Amino acid sequence: MPLTYVGAGGIMQKLGRIIRASRLFEEQETTNAAGYLFKEMADIQAAMESVNEYDDEARILLQQIWDEFNLKLQTWKQDILDLVSPVLRQALDEDEDFHTSDLTSMVEFLKDCMIRDGQTVLQNNVAIVGPAAGLPAPTGDFRVVVSNYASTKQGSDYSSQMNGAIWSNYYRIVCTSNQASGAETFEIRGNMPRNDTAHPLWYTAGLAGMTRLISSDGNTLLSNGGFEYDDASGTSFANWSVTAGVWGVDLKKNVSSPYRGSQCLEFPSTAVPGRLTQVLGRGTLQPFTKYIISYKVKKTGAPTGSLRVGFAGITGMHHTQPVAFVGTDYTVSSYIFNTGADPSEITDFVVERAIPGGTGSVYVDEVCLSQVDIFNGLGVAVIGGAVDPALGDYWTVEAINDYAGAFMTHFARWYGVLLPGSPVPTIPDSLATT
Repeated sequence: MPLTYVGAGGIMQKLGRIIRASRLFEEQETTNAAGYLFKEMADIQAAMESVNEYDDEARILLQQIWDEFNLKLQTWKQDILDLVSPVLRQALDEDEDFHTSDLTSMVEFLKDCMIRDGQTVLQNNVAIVGPAAGLPAPTGDFRVVVSNYASTKQGSDYSSQMNGAIWSNYYRIVCTSNQASGAETFEIRGNMPRNDTAHPLWYTAGLAGMTRLISSDGNTLLSNGGFEYDDASGTSFANWSVTAGVWGVDLKKNVSSPYRGSQCLEFPSTAVPGRLTQVLGRGTLQPFTKYIISYKVKKTGAPTGSLRVGFAGITGMHHTQPVAFVGTDYTVSSYIFNTGADPSEITDFVVERAIPGGTGSVYVDEVCLSQVDIFNGLGVAVIGGAVDPALGDYWTVEAINDYAGAFMTHFARWYGVLLPGSPVPTIPDSLATT
């Protein structure tokens, strides 16, 4: 018998009561409402501080009471949260014939059941401010790209579910090591050094983690994405095959206009499409994972047609742009996509100029395919430029989570799991709030 979610004996009905009870013990992220024990105690302390009619001994005593009260709140909260495990275990054991005492496994299985049964909770909404270059401006011309979508569906990034599990925070992406050109290291720093999920301000990240700069010299799944090496026959680049057009006519090596290094790929304006293909190993792309395609492109003259980079023929997994809108100076192009349950057979990565025409040429350099690192739910990628970053160079980005859904926030906070969400959920959020 499948799970019952709402109504008498419903699993979300029971979990909602536990979540509601646990929320009483701290100030809430968005409501700041009266009635929460944490806020009531804070109001008492603030009132006594504002009167300021007691001596230092009384002040110390008040602080001791406040500290002891906070510890009691956290203990009571944890005692209530401990009820989640037996409630889940009973429901999954009886209704789904799923037997385990591991809480992480049970939560993941609950999510899978919800996806199977078309059940959703109220979606949290995440707004992104930035990314923006730091002040003073960075020495290097690297670029930061972020994503507030989860890897829930194969295809373009925005086709997936918004990641309501992102921690709301102000981040700095700071260069902390630049010993290897094209493989610099960056720290992702939150605005407060706190990572304890039991704290009322749990969503402030502190040091969230580290990532590497993306370039053809490092942090890419493609070989020779900078087109620096020719193949042995001299009729293509190493690790790339010409699969459309004639080498030296419809596509060729250019040594006078590279973005970085000594050479790049040029598509002259002929009447025949040119295409390079690199075949990746089977299983290179991992399931339900976020990737970014990045490259540098410019034009001369007035070419027409389009440029396509990525896994052509796979919906949402390649980037296409009209070359008429490409600039005469190199610019950074990037595109984020997500994989599905089994991307193992997706292997053919192409760089192609389709429907060519007009005059002049299109130049492409620094083609990279990289996995996007995830920090507290936020996807962050740092794309390298022609000038290497200096130590201390940084960009900023702010993630603002409205924490609209009590179920969504609870499971993201305590278990790191993104439940299926919707603005109009099938499971009422009132089960966990009233």
